[in-house]
Amino acid sequence: MDVTQIGEYYYIKIEKDLYQLLMDEGSDLGDHISEFNRLVSQLLSVDVKLEEDVQTILLLSSLPKLYETLKTILLIGKEKLLVDDVISNLMDSSRVNGTSSSVVKAKV
Repeated sequence: MDVTQIGEYYYIKIEKDLYQLLMDEGSDLGDHISEFNRLVSQLLSVDVKLEEDVQTILLLSSLPKLYETLKTILLIGKEKLLVDDVISNLMDSSRVNGTSSSVVKAKV
């Protein structure tokens, strides 16, 4: 495998990990968001840019059923929903509901 193939394999693996990322019920929301941000950052580091709307859909899709109502509320009447807005709303909801989270907000 040459260097080009290794690079392609690397970003394909990261992209696959991001697209398959799912948060388990009862898992820490902060850890999940941190993992999401880590994968997006890794893709950016190899010049793979994900559009804001794709990031938003991927993050929302990775959440368990517990977040279905919040996802619906976030999507109603929005032309464009930014991933940072989703993260902020998730964290606010987590604090209100008393669920644990230890995320450090990162700009992706």
